[in-house]
Amino acid sequence: MSDTLLRGRYVATGTGSAKTVSLAENAGVLVRGSAIAEVGAWADLRARHPDAAVLGSDDHVILPGFVNAHHHV
Repeated sequence: MSDTLLRGRYVATGTGSAKTVSLAENAGVLVRGSAIAEVGAWADLRARHPDAAVLGSDDHVILPGFVNAHHHV
């Protein structure tokens, strides 16, 4: 299973409520397979996972997918 690091100047984090969303600056997301394994400071993630492929740069913003996985009519 390969690891991928997503790099961004900002990473939106929180529970999804507009009141709890925050931005982590100079951060990244470690994706292992098809799951998010870790979110944290870019320098720390890169140091711990030096062989991971990198997508993004410090010119990007990483946002969660805007998916409605549960809806009532």
